[in-house]
Amino acid sequence: MFLKSVKARFLFIVIVALLSMIILIFSLKFSLDKLSIHTKIDKHIEIMYSQILQLRKDEKNFFIRRDLQYLDEFDKDIQIFKINANKLKNELLLIKFRGKTTDEVMDALDEYNNAFKNISKAYIKRGLTHNDGLRGKLRNDAHKLENILNSKPNLLILLLQMRKAEKDFFSRKQQSFADTQIKYYLLLKKELSSKKELLLLENYEDSFQKSYNLRIKIGIDNSHGYVQTMLRTAQMIEARIDKGTKKINPIIKQERKELKQLTYTIFFITAFVLLILIFSSAQQLSASFDKFIRFFKEAKNSYSHLDEKKASFAEFSTLSIYANEMIDARINAEDDLHDLNMHLEERVKDGIQEIQELNKEIVDTQKEVVFTMGAIGESRSKETGNHVRRVAQYSYILAKAYGLSQHKCDVLKEASPMHDIGKIAIPDAILNKPGSFNHEERAIIETHAQLGYDMLKHSKRELLLAASIVSYEHHEKYNGTGYPRGIKGEDIHIYGRITALADVFDALGSDRCYKEAWPDEKIFKMFKEERGKHFDPKLMDCFFENIDKFLEVRDKYKDAYKEV
Repeated sequence: MFLKSVKARFLFIVIVALLSMIILIFSLKFSLDKLSIHTKIDKHIEIMYSQILQLRKDEKNFFIRRDLQYLDEFDKDIQIFKINANKLKNELLLIKFRGKTTDEVMDALDEYNNAFKNISKAYIKRGLTHNDGLRGKLRNDAHKLENILNSKPNLLILLLQMRKAEKDFFSRKQQSFADTQIKYYLLLKKELSSKKELLLLENYEDSFQKSYNLRIKIGIDNSHGYVQTMLRTAQMIEARIDKGTKKINPIIKQERKELKQLTYTIFFITAFVLLILIFSSAQQLSASFDKFIRFFKEAKNSYSHLDEKKASFAEFSTLSIYANEMIDARINAEDDLHDLNMHLEERVKDGIQEIQELNKEIVDTQKEVVFTMGAIGESRSKETGNHVRRVAQYSYILAKAYGLSQHKCDVLKEASPMHDIGKIAIPDAILNKPGSFNHEERAIIETHAQLGYDMLKHSKRELLLAASIVSYEHHEKYNGTGYPRGIKGEDIHIYGRITALADVFDALGSDRCYKEAWPDEKIFKMFKEERGKHFDPKLMDCFFENIDKFLEVRDKYKDAYKEV
């Protein structure tokens, strides 16, 4: 009776199958361990190949982009390479490989690493940018000499030719340009008369010679200096990995062949025993299973129910009841899903459209409020609404030329009208006073930058936070002589530096009820004099490169004081 039960017969087959699997698992354990070692060896070799490519990539990124973060990435990749090399060495001991492949690779890696470190130190010493190290000093010495020789055209031409040869040497890396530089240096030295000029020239030449010597150490081309060592050792690493792989692969291949034969033997013996047991049990159960399969075929493509009374065994009868319940549940679920799908898509579309409309309304309202508040602040000091429009357009032109993202350009355009919002807190008697301010009045006027910032700084909105920065820093100067904080250079937010230039240009170039606009030539001259003092030098370049756009905006939004 025990084996006539479906459950008992199934349990018997499961027990036999489990016993067979246990035998198979224990028999294959040794083989799997060996295969795992082989896989790890392949993985470590593959990682080493990929890491040497990554190291070359880090190396090229540093030379091209001159960014110190690639030195850190290079060091990290070196450590990853070494870790995998040591792991590979340990795995090779497990397969009784006694070669010195990993030691040879590590020696070449150390030599490659040292060459790269020497090059990177030389690059840092020479200067990663035009303003760093020897490059910065060379550039400053040349500019000083150029300023002195501006009144001497013949000598200035010799200086410019010498500088061109210098730049050609470092960009094209040819010795002939260095020789040309020395020729012009000697000619210029012969022509100079004052001690100050000679001293500046000697300082410049000293900086050039130091930079030249560093370039020679690095290597003018790939066949000299540290560069040649680095390329040679990188190729040596790859060659030694290839050589080691050719020695390791036959050993692994032979072991895998032996493991494969062992695995097949054990598997076929175990499978043969298991199949005999399953076949003997399957003959007794085939009739019942065939009948049960026919039951399910009746419901496969329809919603018809199974007749549990036709089942030969109690277990199959119970399964028929469960199958019928599942069919009922499927019918109910499909009905519910159909009803839900009919309304879900329409509700989702309506919700998304409503959210988009609300977001657009919020953004438009925010922009309109910011512009209106800026116009209110300007109107108290007798500025016109066109002043904030022009400043917004000027700021946008400068931001685009400077290279800010489109999103930041748009934010600055909307925020810059708020640059003088703090003036609404300044008394009219001071704000609109005719004539110049005394010391106390000037101090009060200058508080408008802090006042505007305090009004806006607590907002969590990007636009108002940008407006707080513009209000706070648009009177700061690049050399640190501005207010309210006296910060300088790039410590001033780019929004503040841009708005400062835009505001001053509009103030000087626009008519007011109390003054006439400056001539353009006078404005341009003042701007050139204030380069690096009041204004960011790079922004000043952007201004002059786009001067036509500035004049076009000024004409488009021109004030009409003379018509009033």
